[in-house]
Amino acid sequence: MLNKKGFSLVELMVVIAIIAILASIGIPMYNNYILRNHRSEATAELLAAANAADNFEIRNGTFPSGNDINSFYNSTTKNGFYTLSYCSGEPSCSNVSYVLTATAQNSQTADTPCTSIELEVNGGIVNKTPAECWN
Repeated sequence: MLNKKGFSLVELMVVIAIIAILASIGIPMYNNYILRNHRSEATAELLAAANAADNFEIRNGTFPSGNDINSFYNSTTKNGFYTLSYCSGEPSCSNVSYVLTATAQNSQTADTPCTSIELEVNGGIVNKTPAECWN
């Protein structure tokens, strides 16, 4: 009687196949999780920038004019995955008090439905677009 030790080739191939199946499911889910995490940072920064613009208006009696977000807030998110822009008093945003936009940068551009996230404010939050990016 032979005393066999170790694994057969078939057993190793089965284990490799199982690992490949798990990786093919897990890696895309992890990547989507990372994109959603960065997206939530952008929406939080947009709301914080809106608070900063409102505080500016309270102190100065008017919203910051033009499109220079640096006059009251940072132009990039903390980790640099989005840049923030501001529009007030311009023809493109004349129907609201101001518009804040977060535009995806670097690897975050893979988050195709949310490469540009907007917050329109007119006394209160009027519109958050695209809606699926704010969930």
